[in-house]
Amino acid sequence: MNQNGTAMDVGWINASRWLPYVFIGLLAGVFIDRINRKFILVTTDIGRGSLLILIFLLYSFDMINMIYLALIMIAFGALSIFNDAAYQSFILN
Repeated sequence: MNQNGTAMDVGWINASRWLPYVFIGLLAGVFIDRINRKFILVTTDIGRGSLLILIFLLYSFDMINMIYLALIMIAFGALSIFNDAAYQSFILN
């Protein structure tokens, strides 16, 4: 397995983590207002934990590559948007 990523690879992975904020950031707040915030907090935490376990499993079976990692980080970012919005709304109420 090639473990010699470049600085550009790190940049792409970091950008994929924040990409969902650009596209669904405003819609997340609207969605959060219509669903139970506790349910969203628990679901997104479980989902993000599962994605991190998936990264470990892909690495363990020598199947990880930049495409998989970028897709996982996009999903992680999307779940983080909903978690952050629900957390802020939950604390303020």
